[in-house]
Amino acid sequence: MIANIAHMVVVKKDYFPQLKKPLNDKMFGANKTYRGFICLMLFNLIATAGYLWFENSFIQGDNAWNSVSHPYLIAIGIGLIYGLGELPNSFIKRRLGVKPGKTSDKYKLVFIIYDHIDSNLPAYLFFGVFSSLTLVQTLAFSACTFMMHFIINYILYLLGIRKNAS
Repeated sequence: MIANIAHMVVVKKDYFPQLKKPLNDKMFGANKTYRGFICLMLFNLIATAGYLWFENSFIQGDNAWNSVSHPYLIAIGIGLIYGLGELPNSFIKRRLGVKPGKTSDKYKLVFIIYDHIDSNLPAYLFFGVFSSLTLVQTLAFSACTFMMHFIINYILYLLGIRKNAS
């Protein structure tokens, strides 16, 4: 989530405009860019490094990251999987004629739910494969993130970082 919020700030402030090249404008729309993938991987790596430093410096408890043999590679992989998870949703929306960054009026509830789980579920499943989390724990974390996504989106909307609250 931290990586995604940082990416939203990059988009809002238009940092690194040279990387704002669409992956495939016709298939996914103009908002799915190389910048997005690079930022998600980089910011997830930074967030993971910060978390691991904090965990090892102050808490030193047992957590799922302790069971990962290459946490920084996994962090980059999570960023990549998170970005890839958004592509099928964007592809479907483009086929339905929905503009980039918008939600379909026809299947609004379905797309709101899908928008909040399309990236996080594959990212958690990817992490679950490489960590000590059970499938039930992985799905529970994904469900919690799904719910937090609504709250964080609303806060980002109030701060002017997001254009809509859903």
